[in-house]
Amino acid sequence: MALNPNYMLTTGAGVNWYPNRPKPTGVRAVNGIRDYGTTGGAVSPQPPGVTPPGQEPFEPSPYVIPDMPAFEYDPYETPTRDVGRVEELRTKAAAPGVRAATRGIQRALMKEYRNPNLARLAMRDILGGHGEALSKIYGGAAQTAEMQYAPEFAGAGAAARMKYEAGYGAARQKFQLGWQGKIEKARADWEVSVEKEKREWEESRGMYD
Repeated sequence: MALNPNYMLTTGAGVNWYPNRPKPTGVRAVNGIRDYGTTGGAVSPQPPGVTPPGQEPFEPSPYVIPDMPAFEYDPYETPTRDVGRVEELRTKAAAPGVRAATRGIQRALMKEYRNPNLARLAMRDILGGHGEALSKIYGGAAQTAEMQYAPEFAGAGAAARMKYEAGYGAARQKFQLGWQGKIEKARADWEVSVEKEKREWEESRGMYD
């Protein structure tokens, strides 16, 4: 008789049917178990999902992806103002006015006054006017220096940013290549380990003389 995979042939008693499987026709039930009432040798296949002892398939160790380290790079720092450069531009812008004011006060100081009191009043006015003139000269020179330095500072900032981004990109690429190399090495090492495990597994089951 051809065996249906839904039945289990047991010694002497015949074919027993698992209660949860499809019910065959023309078979009597005894205590909830279908009995086919045939005779023959003992055939006891394992229930579904159960592998007979000694026939387990080879199961290699799982591949574990290495933990990816954190990429570290110094943060971008905005360039600071060059105070010395601003002062240099201010002095340069003020130089013509300062020279003119200096010549003016020199001429005024060389003037002779017969009345000493009048000379003192004139000297006070001359020095006061000279100080006010210098203040205006350096005030205007400071504004000129700021306008001249602004594009220089912007250009320096753009150059610094470009340099930083180039360095960051190169470092990031180097990091990625190094990480990819580690992944590939870990995979290769795992494959070698699996081959060794499989060989030992096969030898333990007598697959090699």
